[in-house]
Amino acid sequence: MSIWGVMVDRREREGVIEYSWDGARVYRLPVESYPGHITNVYLILDGGRPVLVDTGLGPKGREDLARSFETLRREFGRDVGLAEVRDIVITHGHADHWGLLAFPEFAGKRIFIHTRDTRVLRDFQEVYRAARDRIRRFVSEAGWDLPMDNIFELDRLRVDS
Repeated sequence: MSIWGVMVDRREREGVIEYSWDGARVYRLPVESYPGHITNVYLILDGGRPVLVDTGLGPKGREDLARSFETLRREFGRDVGLAEVRDIVITHGHADHWGLLAFPEFAGKRIFIHTRDTRVLRDFQEVYRAARDRIRRFVSEAGWDLPMDNIFELDRLRVDS
């Protein structure tokens, strides 16, 4: 395929897509953040250190991301994992793009996010707690008997400014 006159090679293995040109490689890693909702996470390899763009969200997203990194090793010959990623670019403030930051394997990484979205991460606990309480009230008022303990994995997220 050609993008603005540059020839870009594309190949897909097990749902992971590699785009390559002039020595650069970009991998699209599909992550199911919500049932039926795929967040496209990208890994950029251009000879420098690897950069992750977005993270995905939730336990299934965490599994999908780990599986995608395994596919990179096995199918594309790329020996890179989250341990090698030090920089993460968050495209915008929706939780399905940054929610996995709550997990320990993301601790200590440098996060880049637009200044207009920094409040989402910096004041997340306050905003999240209010949303979580609204969801719990809604479920209770609706009379549903739903287990709520496992749907709030973001309770673990702590952001240092």
